[in-house]
Amino acid sequence: MAGVLDYNYGYQFSSTLNTRGLHWAAMRPLQRSFIVESSVDGQFFAGKLSHPQVVCRMLSVLSRVVRTHFFEPMPPNRDPVVTSSPTTLRWEGFSGCCGVYSRIDLDGNAFESCVPGFGTTNVDFNPEMLSHLTRVGPSDSLEFQISVDAVSVRRDDETVTERKVALPHRWIKGFGEVQAYQSRLKAEQEFSARLLSRFLQTLPRQSSGQRYLIVQKTGLRQSTREQPGSILVGGIDRLKVLTPLLPDATNVRVWGDRGSGTTGWQIDLPAGRFWLVLSPELYRGFSGEGQILTSLADGRGKDIVDDVQNLITNQATIDPAEIAAQLGAAVADVQHALMALSVQGLAGFDADSGLYFHRELPFALDTVESSQPRLKGARKLVATGDVKVVATHDDHTQDVEVHSYGTLYFVKLRPAGDRCNCPWFGRYQGERGPCKHVLAARIFVDEQKGQD
Repeated sequence: MAGVLDYNYGYQFSSTLNTRGLHWAAMRPLQRSFIVESSVDGQFFAGKLSHPQVVCRMLSVLSRVVRTHFFEPMPPNRDPVVTSSPTTLRWEGFSGCCGVYSRIDLDGNAFESCVPGFGTTNVDFNPEMLSHLTRVGPSDSLEFQISVDAVSVRRDDETVTERKVALPHRWIKGFGEVQAYQSRLKAEQEFSARLLSRFLQTLPRQSSGQRYLIVQKTGLRQSTREQPGSILVGGIDRLKVLTPLLPDATNVRVWGDRGSGTTGWQIDLPAGRFWLVLSPELYRGFSGEGQILTSLADGRGKDIVDDVQNLITNQATIDPAEIAAQLGAAVADVQHALMALSVQGLAGFDADSGLYFHRELPFALDTVESSQPRLKGARKLVATGDVKVVATHDDHTQDVEVHSYGTLYFVKLRPAGDRCNCPWFGRYQGERGPCKHVLAARIFVDEQKGQD
């Protein structure tokens, strides 16, 4: 069974919706405090919606993603993450299998009026709230109020509802991995929401394999063969979750990472954008990919991580080039530092703008590296003296021997891509990140350079 991190969260009340507004029960962290600019009562966002029905549909779809395990029945998660900044209110969550990431970006067009601040928390999507979301009409007046301490906790005569939340290790790893994938997404196709709606209606119930999506003026179709301009999509039937949004949508943009097969689906709506990012295959969760491991292991940008964190705190948009100019550092080093911070839940990435954004996820930071078994194994190999450089061709090209459990592995560190002769690397060829032997070699070489 996958490991979980247990946190106690306090909800001062249940989330409720009525004619006066939508009042979310925000998490009151009992084991960790968050950086929040807020009013005295802890409220960091309040706003009246200009498109209440559209936003409620977006939230319902996000909740459905979070509650769904797309290839086998599993207990649902229920608590998406919400982040407020002066320009955007974002909601994020993973599917139960961690193979689908969804995000809602609500900008100024979503609100008739709002008082935004900085803050991040979990919110309570209880069954009553989900039922209310589906019944909101276009003429209803609706407001958001999100806070850390929405109601003062009193003893004896007033009870605080506390709930034990099992936070999977996979969520910690998944949030870091999905930022790495999103930073590599490129815009591939753009078409009307009507075309996607018609296409999803024709999809068979089970479309779990990888298919090429072909965009034509007359519509969309799928094929098992690649064609010019086609997009490889894994588990294409996962797109059906978007169906409730399409009647209100104006446009669909498809983003792709051709190296991995990851796709991002941006649905433009009057109230903002809905993102759905699909893993390369139905049975692959982002938490197991390992794309961030090289950034964590090679140490590049490690000496400026704290400085970068100070500069990005409470920033709605983060441009690595601007950060690099402020620090007098290389842009690549800042990007590595941001990747390390994204693993800690402190930075997300928006492919549409090409910029990062700051947020704080409810993860205990000392558990981040412990959730990466390959990285732990690599550090152990270095610590026990089982790594040896046998040839150095230049600063970026080395041949390394790694002893592991009585077997000698040969690692080639190359600018064009590292290689290892172990069975794990032979199976995945680097598609799921580096093996622990490559990581160990990278760590060892980096430490040697630091001693020179």
